[in-house]
Amino acid sequence: EYWDGSACVDCPTGTIGTGGGTLCACDANEYWAASACQACPVGSFSAGGNATSTSCTSCSIDEYWDGSACVDCPTGTIGTGGGTLCACDANEYWAASACQACPVGSFSAGGNATSTSCTSCSIDEYWDGSA
Repeated sequence: EYWDGSACVDCPTGTIGTGGGTLCACDANEYWAASACQACPVGSFSAGGNATSTSCTSCSIDEYWDGSACVDCPTGTIGTGGGTLCACDANEYWAASACQACPVGSFSAGGNATSTSCTSCSIDEYWDGSA
């Protein structure tokens, strides 16, 4: 509950009382959307707090959201914007802790740094290094 100036009133659904009856708040990684707390979009965060906070903050270009905080992209990867993932370049794959070049005779489109393999050329094809 919170004090609205004349009486104690229940906090809106989805908010939590902060104690002392002064305000209601959204949890961390939530924001106030019209009449209830909503989860922040993937790649953004909020500290939570007063239920009048109506936005979340996005991770920077070279960070990604790990589910609880913005984390720097691993060395050798590039941010894709929006804080949702880090990526290896085309013709690279993710090897434990860094992007590595695909072996000769294979390729990749690049992309999410969790892609751990490259695609080999078929038996009647060869890799010319470009497509």
